[in-house]
Amino acid sequence: MKFAVLMTCHNRVETTLECLAHLSAAAKGHDYDVYLNDDGSTDGTGARVAAAYPEVKIIQGSGSDYWCGGMRRVWSVAASSGVDYDGYLWLNDDTFLNAEAIKTLFSNPQLTGCILAGATSSPDGCRTTYAGRKRNGKLIEPSGKFEEVYIFNGNFVWVPREVFSIVGNFPDYFTHALGDFDYGYRAQEKGVHVYQLPKYIGTCNDFKKPLPWTDPTVGFFTRVKNLYSPKGGPEPSVFFRYNVEHFGLVRALRVWIQQHIHVCMPRFWSKKPRMDTERGRAIRAIRANPWIKWTGERPRITRMDTEGFERGKR
Repeated sequence: MKFAVLMTCHNRVETTLECLAHLSAAAKGHDYDVYLNDDGSTDGTGARVAAAYPEVKIIQGSGSDYWCGGMRRVWSVAASSGVDYDGYLWLNDDTFLNAEAIKTLFSNPQLTGCILAGATSSPDGCRTTYAGRKRNGKLIEPSGKFEEVYIFNGNFVWVPREVFSIVGNFPDYFTHALGDFDYGYRAQEKGVHVYQLPKYIGTCNDFKKPLPWTDPTVGFFTRVKNLYSPKGGPEPSVFFRYNVEHFGLVRALRVWIQQHIHVCMPRFWSKKPRMDTERGRAIRAIRANPWIKWTGERPRITRMDTEGFERGKR
């Protein structure tokens, strides 16, 4: 079996090199080519990668490809290279594979003609950061077996040749976000099944933080600029088309309106518990506990917690 690894990067040379080092170790003994889109990096990524891994096929991006554009570019190059690849492996350059990742990917040869998605954990191994997802978007942790999922994050995704011939590449209108979710939906609509691998394939930090256009601490015009930036989250026009195609016009209009209300009134939109209620006061008291702060725990608030807080207050 021969496969192509598809990657895109921009200005994080050390991260990209570390990703390639983990890939090299995990894929040892396998026949594969790496296609890397260097999207206008100014930190010497292309030269450093070429020196360390001369076998990597580096494609120069436009400088405004972002994730979807970069992946679309390298996929087109790989598919038209004349090499008869058995499949294509998406790999984010900030995903660090473990030694068993490629072995896990090909551990069930009976699963053919389907997409396989790998889950990543945080570097400390405490939580799932990217993975397959349920219909409601909730992450699915690896269960120890191949499990059918609905959509997936694009950090580590296997697309066999026959699926590529059915679903194709990323549509042109995607710039950065949503291309991976869209691919999952389009695959399912064409009868292609998607499975999650039974074990974590590596680590990737998700750097949890609010979308920049929802941040009430920055000015209104900054929030508007962030909303219409490819890396600020799903751009309204892209999100609108995505929703129309998969969920219908009514939902697309509702989400478009919600995005703009959120930009205008971020504090009003924030879904925080009311602190002037009994439950809210209990939540505030429990969060103030030094042990809770130190461990980062967020315990489930029960009636007993609330009653205990009220008794202590008296």
